[in-house]
Amino acid sequence: MPRAGGSPRNVAVGLARLGVACSFLGKISNDAFGQMLADDLSANGIDLSSLVRSELPSALAFVLEEGDGGEAFQFYGEGTADQDLSADEVPDSLLEDVEAVHFGSYSMVLGRTGSTLRSLMRSV
Repeated sequence: MPRAGGSPRNVAVGLARLGVACSFLGKISNDAFGQMLADDLSANGIDLSSLVRSELPSALAFVLEEGDGGEAFQFYGEGTADQDLSADEVPDSLLEDVEAVHFGSYSMVLGRTGSTLRSLMRSV
């Protein structure tokens, strides 16, 4: 059963549910999984004005139950939209009136998105 998730989504939704105004910066796919994520963020009151859409596929993570009651995780993320955010796709006004920024863990180390977010982090 597909579920919207990921550290940036989970933090933004948690803050929004506590009444904190939140915005989401990232690149997501135009595929069905990306649309599901965009719909979920919007339904939770997250500002999507800095969201970038892409024809690249969505990254996927699967959680599988194991026979001993544990869980196994399988990730598919090579060549995906979340790794392709470039510096020129970050709005110049992004950090105006911002009190805090959460950087997703996985996206910080992969592809152009990692470089873009590290540069943004240095400017905060």
